[in-house]
Amino acid sequence: MPDVREILKALSPEDRVVWEQCRTEMRRAYLTMHNSILGITTWDAKDDAFIDLIDIKIATLFDRGGRLQSTKDITGNGSEIEEAVKKAAEAIKPKEQSQSAKLLPETKKAWEGALKS
Repeated sequence: MPDVREILKALSPEDRVVWEQCRTEMRRAYLTMHNSILGITTWDAKDDAFIDLIDIKIATLFDRGGRLQSTKDITGNGSEIEEAVKKAAEAIKPKEQSQSAKLLPETKKAWEGALKS
């Protein structure tokens, strides 16, 4: 896992602002989604790993863009975390379709009909 302090040192002041905005928005989106679906009390190490993956991916984007000014490799390798995320996603089995999902085609037809009128 790259050290965020090292990444920030390697960025220009303008890029630090972009970094912080991207990182904050992506983390906020995940935290909001997690809280609304599972509740914050179910947070675990897998969620921490996903947040770390966000940092790695943003650092990789800056590195690919030639915007990290460092002599050492600070972007790390997110492949272990990515594999864990993929395995967790594959382990999720689709449950019975919810009632609202079953009504979606009918709702869509109703909206399309209303829009044509």
